[in-house]
Amino acid sequence: MTTRKTNFDTGKIRSVLLEKFTLDELKELCLDVTWLKPLYNRFDSAQDKSPFVDGIIDYCDKNDRYTDLLNEIQSRRASTPLISEFMYGATPVTQSADQSRLVKDWSYVETPRLATDEVIQILHAEQNYQALAVDNGLMLYISPHFRPIDLSALPIHRHRDFGEVEMLKDPTPLQLSTKIFEADIEDGPIYDYLRQLIRSKDWIDVYQTKVGFYQARLPPSSFPDLPMNLDIVPLNFWIVDNFNRRILLNPDDRLLEIREQVLHRAIKGGDRSVLPACPSALYAEVSIISSDNKLVLLEKNRNASALAKSRNRRWTCSVEEGFTWGNFTPEGGVDFLRVIKRCLRRELHLDDASVIESVNVYGLALECTHLNTALVGVLRLGISSMELVSGIRNSEDYGLQWHFIDMEEVFEKLFAHPIIRPDEWHPTGRLRALLALYEYFGYDEIRQKMNSLPLSPDR
Repeated sequence: MTTRKTNFDTGKIRSVLLEKFTLDELKELCLDVTWLKPLYNRFDSAQDKSPFVDGIIDYCDKNDRYTDLLNEIQSRRASTPLISEFMYGATPVTQSADQSRLVKDWSYVETPRLATDEVIQILHAEQNYQALAVDNGLMLYISPHFRPIDLSALPIHRHRDFGEVEMLKDPTPLQLSTKIFEADIEDGPIYDYLRQLIRSKDWIDVYQTKVGFYQARLPPSSFPDLPMNLDIVPLNFWIVDNFNRRILLNPDDRLLEIREQVLHRAIKGGDRSVLPACPSALYAEVSIISSDNKLVLLEKNRNASALAKSRNRRWTCSVEEGFTWGNFTPEGGVDFLRVIKRCLRRELHLDDASVIESVNVYGLALECTHLNTALVGVLRLGISSMELVSGIRNSEDYGLQWHFIDMEEVFEKLFAHPIIRPDEWHPTGRLRALLALYEYFGYDEIRQKMNSLPLSPDR
């Protein structure tokens, strides 16, 4: 929903910001909220609250973000009045009649209950009511009938034949431009943005090559049980660092605008192909269920995670690992298990591959926060949760806090009455927890429980 800017009592909003937030809390607000990040960069040295508050009000007035701002305030100050109480008595104006659809029109009852306001607004705008979304994780593709994807039969294509893909050390502008070409970045604004960065300074570092998700071609609607086709491209880490990670750590107004445009294109429904239309590193992301039927939740180290460092999204369920170019064969195969083994060895110090009982992949997800993608699924281990403690405690990636939640209690503790705030999760963290519930209890049982959760009337 959008609202006329003149409908809001800006003086009342300003008073709430000045009276209910300290200077440090205002700085934290601007640091945590992506679209407010430029204000943090501009006013970080301010010694009083007025510059921050004036900047926030001015930005919301110019960009029609008062509703988003009030949602952020209410998530931090539960006593804040309802949004309608900040209006001059006018009724909010919806973008179209389609936005007042009933909940029965959503294909997944989870989406209107669990997705963020931003994701819901874009789904409404693009009239995509078929997507499964939890927090900032959105399924671009989910396997029919919730059957595990046979990765050995998943057609994977290298979008072009690039031959050997080398790493870059202290790259020249020409070398970086070549990497943009290799990643097949055709979007004009993104291409121009990266080219401008290339010219902005000398780049002294070593940049490895990751796997970029280019597109997924979905099966015809008349043959839904056919596998999707996955197209990949080499994606140099310089691009990931200066596009995806920059969105989290140091975005400017232009980059935030590009992100919003990409989200609309990626989330648009009705097409038989899924194209992120931007650089998108591909990950393997799984929830872990131990042999004693505990779901493993891990707190990420801020020094090892841009999400944890910049936006306090420090909780995950349970591990993530980026694909490297060597994980894919020229014949079109993917060694997903090899990626998971490397992740367990590197992050949890599990060197014995025999601890893996099964790993099932159920689809392809978009991390709406910074536009990376992931093959998501569920990993079952043949060891107990307590046998994981030593590896977690000594992990450079985790080791701060962890929870082992009995599967019988996961719905209650993560969805009905969450012990962790939704805005503290990795974009696909709770989405993977939901996949674990689907696998463990069956989709129909979890759907019935989900229907019991309250639903906001504007969704």
